[in-house]
Amino acid sequence: MKIYKTLCCIILAALIFMTACCKSDAQSSGETAVDNSRSQTKSNEAVEVFGECNVQRFEQMIKNNSFDFSFRSTESSSYGANILHYAAFTGNTNLVKDLVKQGCDLKTKDDSGRTVIHYAAESGSVELVQWLVEQGLFPCAKDDAGGSALHYAAESGSLELIQWMIKRGEDINIKINGKTTLLHAAAWGGSVEVAQWLVQQGLDVNAKDDGGETALHYAAQIGSLELVQWLVKQGADVNAKDNDQKTALFYASQSNNSELSQWLLELGWDNITEE
Repeated sequence: MKIYKTLCCIILAALIFMTACCKSDAQSSGETAVDNSRSQTKSNEAVEVFGECNVQRFEQMIKNNSFDFSFRSTESSSYGANILHYAAFTGNTNLVKDLVKQGCDLKTKDDSGRTVIHYAAESGSVELVQWLVEQGLFPCAKDDAGGSALHYAAESGSLELIQWMIKRGEDINIKINGKTTLLHAAAWGGSVEVAQWLVQQGLDVNAKDDGGETALHYAAQIGSLELVQWLVKQGADVNAKDNDQKTALFYASQSNNSELSQWLLELGWDNITEE
């Protein structure tokens, strides 16, 4: 499972900007220049707030009722996420609570089947996930790709959250499509700490996902020299090839981390891809 989040704040800024624009279009032609100016100011403020991921100002705008709380993005890159999903992604419990008070539905899903608890788990916030569970949300619920909140927590790098979820009964051996393990998710998130703990609990360092990739492939793709070195020390197969016959060296060469690529070459790995 590879969860992309680097563009979350930018996407959210666009979402809020589109909301403001929709409101502006719906205004009557007789609206005064002053009202138009205020509307534009709100739009600019929203873009600035989410572009900076400024949670404090976000909270203030909620209190000022500056948003269309029912708005849902139609942009394909945002997977139909709404404001509550992105609020959960910030990991701010009070923020989510404020939105729920405004009438946002905790059970809402985005177009990929992700619930609020998936986003909260991705934030790594133990407090927020605990509160959501108290409200009746289930961490074991899966998105359309088969990812559970536990997979998102593993990618977030929050060992505390993972341990809490396991302690309350979540399955540490849960897999996506019967193959992608929590170790894969931890490797994609780049957390050596989480990877270490998972291996200590018995997860297989050489387990392959449905594309034939191991955690080592994932670590190489994100360019993490530290994680790659640790996995190799744990017995990760340095010559493992995915379904496209690509080794970790190939992915390392695409990661723009020359130090990682050099280290793998010096280790004497097989060639990048099978001819």
